[in-house]
Amino acid sequence: MRVKRIVLTGIVFCFFVALAGCASGPQVAPAKVQVPADVQAFFDKFAKDIATQKMDVIGANYSDKFMQNGFNKEGFLYVLSGSISMVTKYSVKLTKYEVDKNNPNIAHIEGSADLGFMTADFVPGSMMIKENGEWKWYGNQK
Repeated sequence: MRVKRIVLTGIVFCFFVALAGCASGPQVAPAKVQVPADVQAFFDKFAKDIATQKMDVIGANYSDKFMQNGFNKEGFLYVLSGSISMVTKYSVKLTKYEVDKNNPNIAHIEGSADLGFMTADFVPGSMMIKENGEWKWYGNQK
């Protein structure tokens, strides 16, 4: 089990590095978009929860329906737990925030998160979902 976790941690770290700007040539940063106050409050709360490095606290910010690139909530948090100690800050910069036209409780997002040691782009198709009045990470549902 420990070897599996080490391998998964390595994969997550490589994934963060791959997302952090492997494109060549000059990059023009898209403009940051403003988000509703409740979404910004979620980002601020999540940053505080990340700073605790307590997976139960962090996990409360993820929908039970979370799915991202084959990882459900439990699997994603398991992998994240192996690399969370590298995250020294958490700050979101969105370049897209769009409410789903079929479900006003889902928001499609694009942008990045400053993790302190690097900046990582959100996975294509990333979403948030509002459940019982609270925003949560929803993944890309793939």
